[in-house]
Amino acid sequence: MQNQSMAQRRKGDISYPNLNISLIRFVNNIRYYNVDGNLKKDSKPQRDNNKPIKILNMLNHILILYLFFLPFVVEDNPRKLLDGSSYIIFKTNRTGNISIFSNEYLGEYPNIQILGENVWISVTNEVIRGYYLINSVNNINTFKLSWNKEINSTTNMFKDCTDIIEINIANFNSSRVTRMNQMFFHCSSLSSLDLTNFNTSLVTNMEGMFKECSSLTSLILTNFNTSLVYDMSDMFSGCLTLSFLDLSSFNTSSVLHMSDMFYKCKSLSTLDLSSFNTSKVTGIISMFAYCTSLTTLDLSHFKTSFITSLMYTFQECTSLNSLKLFNFDTPRLRNMYCSFDNCKNLRTLDLSNFDTSKVTNMYYTFRTCSSLISLNLSNFITPQLEIMEGMFYECSSLKLIDLSNLNTSLVTSMRYVFSKCSSLRTLNLFNFDTSLVTNMENMFLSMLFIKFIIYI
Repeated sequence: MQNQSMAQRRKGDISYPNLNISLIRFVNNIRYYNVDGNLKKDSKPQRDNNKPIKILNMLNHILILYLFFLPFVVEDNPRKLLDGSSYIIFKTNRTGNISIFSNEYLGEYPNIQILGENVWISVTNEVIRGYYLINSVNNINTFKLSWNKEINSTTNMFKDCTDIIEINIANFNSSRVTRMNQMFFHCSSLSSLDLTNFNTSLVTNMEGMFKECSSLTSLILTNFNTSLVYDMSDMFSGCLTLSFLDLSSFNTSSVLHMSDMFYKCKSLSTLDLSSFNTSKVTGIISMFAYCTSLTTLDLSHFKTSFITSLMYTFQECTSLNSLKLFNFDTPRLRNMYCSFDNCKNLRTLDLSNFDTSKVTNMYYTFRTCSSLISLNLSNFITPQLEIMEGMFYECSSLKLIDLSNLNTSLVTSMRYVFSKCSSLRTLNLFNFDTSLVTNMENMFLSMLFIKFIIYI
């Protein structure tokens, strides 16, 4: 035993307890060492012209290298075994089949039980495409999920669980979770959710987290640590009845994506985003679209230097009467497609700080802004503008538009541009270049009281 131990040390034997194998066994197979552990006199293998043997030796070398580097790719901080103290309890409003995400790709299947009459009863379940199919029996509709190990993803966990009416997450250990995207997506019967004890310190992705939770009325997320989150797109999209949302503690300094973040939050009348840092944000497409109850929105602190598109950003904000965009810096902006479409209660809009030098599309940008009486476009310089159809369609309260800096040399169609601008009295188009325009259909439709149209 002593000689064997010395031989092992001499050859630098590396043991892997989990694999129950050592490097020396593979080395012996390719004849570099004797069975007793001593080096052979001619440790260099004999040349062999037999090709299959050469290939086998090469494979042995690769296997040795793999075993050598294996410890460096093993998880540094393995997930802890849990004692059952981390769990989620939820209730449904009917019996039948329910799908719960199983984290199958991590091999982390939750233990699923039914709670009833003070007895925990195991549920017969079947894994289908990464989901547990739970068959609720005997009209018992309260379930418990628990895990044997810490999990690092809750992606899609309750996705499309339309019959869940209550989720108790107070005892769920989320300290290792890095992804929560679409965690509650389409939990359309869920009316409340207490996330007070949620640990989100490692989370990087919250895309679609509460998307289409159409029965949620309030969310308090003051304890959320979002310092590492890079994706918040669709986060509250489709929360139709959400009337209170506290995001005052949100740290968005790492966020890149905010498109559709509040899309169709139709019951939100106020939204305080004063804590938002948007210095890295690249996308806000449809961010506030169809927020039909929102009356005021102060985004004067927003940094938008990386934004390339404002497509649908404020579309159908039909109750909005105050919108502050004073510090919007848009050097990369290219698309303003329907940006303020049907903001029909907005009375003033100052876009004098906008950089539109790269914008190519202004299709129906201000369509049906029917209450707008003041629109400041004094710095709109548009050398790359190609599309402006319906740009001011039905701005029926607007009496004056300053388009002196607008460059239309690349525009091919001016259909409906000023259509139904019924309050316009004077329109100066002296600088309009229509050399490429092929369509002016209904360009001045229903402009009944216009006195002067000056153009060449």
